[in-house]
Amino acid sequence: MLGFSSVLSAQGVLSGARTGTIEGMHQSDGYLTISGRNYDFHNDVTLVFYDGEEVLTNFLNEGLVVRFVVNRDGVLARIEVLGPLNLIEALVES
Repeated sequence: MLGFSSVLSAQGVLSGARTGTIEGMHQSDGYLTISGRNYDFHNDVTLVFYDGEEVLTNFLNEGLVVRFVVNRDGVLARIEVLGPLNLIEALVES
């Protein structure tokens, strides 16, 4: 968790980490819906991690439970994929 906090501080994060479920994938429109709320998303700003490793943003999918933070501009700065395991395994295999 210390590494997570250090990166967040360096990215100018506005708020603490939150947890939610991705309900809508609208990357081409510049946002994701997580637990009923829309968050700005930018490929050049948003970092995605799974199991401590950075992964491509196309790893994200509806139904994933994520821990996330937004930066001072309200853009998703970091998304950490937490589960569920069966959905993650299906994504890894494809």
